[in-house]
Amino acid sequence: MNGPGPAPPDRPARGGPEIPAWTAFVVFMFAVTMGYAASGLALYAVAWLQAGKVPPGSTAVLLATAATIPGLLAVVGAIAVTEILVVLSALRSLRAPAREALRLAPSAAGPGVLALAAVAMLLLSHALDTSVHIAGLADDGTLGRLREVFANAPPAALLASVAVVGLLAATAEELLFRGFMQTRLTARLGPAAGVTVTSIFFGLAHFDPVQGGAAVLLGIYLGAITEWSGSLRPAILCHILNNTLGTLAPAMIDGGGETSFQYASLAVSTGGLAVLLPWLRRRLRPVPLRAG
Repeated sequence: MNGPGPAPPDRPARGGPEIPAWTAFVVFMFAVTMGYAASGLALYAVAWLQAGKVPPGSTAVLLATAATIPGLLAVVGAIAVTEILVVLSALRSLRAPAREALRLAPSAAGPGVLALAAVAMLLLSHALDTSVHIAGLADDGTLGRLREVFANAPPAALLASVAVVGLLAATAEELLFRGFMQTRLTARLGPAAGVTVTSIFFGLAHFDPVQGGAAVLLGIYLGAITEWSGSLRPAILCHILNNTLGTLAPAMIDGGGETSFQYASLAVSTGGLAVLLPWLRRRLRPVPLRAG
């Protein structure tokens, strides 16, 4: 009888492009499904605590809780944590190093280039927000509810919102969408198609036509700077800045204004983007590979 053979070698680690593209859609579905399930449980728990440990008896109670800072942060935080856990679990099961698979290596761009990338993000965000106001949709759907919640939040609640919405949620979305999903799809479909498809799914994940439409355009920019730089870090930085200012602005700035001012503001933002985007395309470069 033969003795046991040698132990099978460990499965080799897989890099970013080597992971099959279909895993992008599987991870997306897991993240969205489990994220919204976790957010529902978190919202239920907050509603229960706010009601004096009496379970909420109707959907109206849950909706009212979601329109408060504790409820909103519970929902956003649960989704963000779930997204991070799903991505890390997928990488672990695929034996893929996160640094390579999610393109977490630093960009070769200097601080000045990254600062202007952030400025371009703010110009795009402002242009989209102004367009929503011009179209009369600023108070509709998710964007309207978020603006109302943040506008009435006390300073301590705003600080907590910056931590959860600005830092945690932005980082989680970048790890899932530009880090995991886009890396897989661009390796399979090419940069243009990979960025576009990822951005569409990024918009769909918001489950709101106005906010989702804006998210698609923001996602295209975030995807573009990820491809131009070869790194996820600039997109994480820009997304954190965008979410942070979006959280603070309703409490600090009275939105809207005269229609003529809105059109002028939109023109300035669009003109700034027309100048900055080609410049960023030339200056954002991946870190050169070391020989040997």
